[in-house]
Amino acid sequence: DFSQKLTGAWSWKYANILETYDFAADGSLTVQDTFTYSKSTNTFQESGTWHIKDGQLTDTVTSDTHKKARVPRSSTSRIIRLDANRLVVSIGTNTMELNKIEP
Repeated sequence: DFSQKLTGAWSWKYANILETYDFAADGSLTVQDTFTYSKSTNTFQESGTWHIKDGQLTDTVTSDTHKKARVPRSSTSRIIRLDANRLVVSIGTNTMELNKIEP
């Protein structure tokens, strides 16, 4: 069951961006985005909900500390792989790989 496997904390890093997702069993979602620059770091918190249907992961962000972010907003991605340590999703033509964070 995808939902049971997804529950927990996952992270993704690309260049100067680190995102941490926490998918709770009750369908709530928290995300932390950290942007690291040579002289500063910006961190933003997001919260909302998530669900899986027909192999598609949909998250809806209802709160975001980034003042210019639009809320609410939703995104849907296709789950390519989900196991105990790795989540691979496809969003349009992009593929994103997240790693499970050990508790």
